[in-house]
Amino acid sequence: GRDRELAALTRYCDDEHSITPLLVMGGVGSGKTALMMRFVEHYVDRWQHVGGAYKIVSKGWRHRAPIFVKTHFTTVNAAARNPATMLSNVCKSMSEHFFFEEKDWPGDYASLCERFLGYVPRLGSSFRGDMVLIVVDSIEE
Repeated sequence: GRDRELAALTRYCDDEHSITPLLVMGGVGSGKTALMMRFVEHYVDRWQHVGGAYKIVSKGWRHRAPIFVKTHFTTVNAAARNPATMLSNVCKSMSEHFFFEEKDWPGDYASLCERFLGYVPRLGSSFRGDMVLIVVDSIEE
């Protein structure tokens, strides 16, 4: 099993000081996608959907804090590998969750990168105690 890796990922996400991205690397076919899919299922399973947000149901430093979860696994189809599509989906989900009320969405990758980077400091001002967990598969493509 991957219990050791799952436990390490859980510790990382439960650590209130873990604010930097975590990169999971491995060779082709080493099980990175399966590990991350299993981790998201395991981690979010510790939370309960209540009133439009996930609430934690197990102990930890963020007891009963809402969580924003966005996953993007490219194993579904080739179109999912488009970076602009992925970033647009992430930005739209963040905008809805954090009430950023964006109406116009750029279609090009560079503008979407700017939009995403603009959201990061805004999370601090609209932060409702939500944990942010974004998982992107096949980022090297």
